[in-house]
Amino acid sequence: MTDYSQGHDPTAVMGRRIGAFIVDWVILYAIYGVVWRLTSDLTEAPSFIKDCSLITNAGCINLNEHVYVFKNSSVLYGSLAALAYVVVMFWVIQGLTGATIGKALFGVRVVNDNGTGPGIGRAIVRSLLMIIDGFCFYIVGLVLALATKGHRRLGDMAAKTFVVGTKDRGRPVIVPGLAAAGPGAAVGAAGAGAAAAYPAGGYGTGYTPAPSTMPTAPPAAGAPSTPPPSTPSSPWK
Repeated sequence: MTDYSQGHDPTAVMGRRIGAFIVDWVILYAIYGVVWRLTSDLTEAPSFIKDCSLITNAGCINLNEHVYVFKNSSVLYGSLAALAYVVVMFWVIQGLTGATIGKALFGVRVVNDNGTGPGIGRAIVRSLLMIIDGFCFYIVGLVLALATKGHRRLGDMAAKTFVVGTKDRGRPVIVPGLAAAGPGAAVGAAGAGAAAAYPAGGYGTGYTPAPSTMPTAPPAAGAPSTPPPSTPSSPWK
């Protein structure tokens, strides 16, 4: 059972998040590779060609002293296929549901500060900034995600998103030590504080409310003053 006490950090899912990242990018590069191979018409060059510098009208790969040539257009086709996958999976599906194939497999979701899907606009911003987070083989994004409160890489900071476990989806994201990210998180934090301040079991027997310190307004001019309560006469008189 997930612990929703004050010390619970819903973004502490870095292990699963790294696994999801690997799956998503393996799929992306696999799509590029398959489309490239299907459209490349890859063939081995004649044996007298020992270097790619002699190939000027096609793509070339020098592998184990063998030279292979392929159509230049295959690079374009592979890139377009990869871009289509990014738009559908990382922008649209992730924007609406918070999930990608990798995130669904590892039980994490991208959410806004209220714990719901980030929306397509935020998903686009988050994905585009992978260009910077991906510097040095994604070391920049990894270091930021490990070192910052809420485990946010640059794309998350710009898009105002978080990555949480699926059990924490749908509730405001409250990270210990991080100021409330938005109205939903502020309401959630206020609710938690109010629950802590309210006595366990409510105000039951034994509770005495503090006396009112509000001053009593004097009677209006000309109004009869309230007579003191009369003392009932004794029936034995």
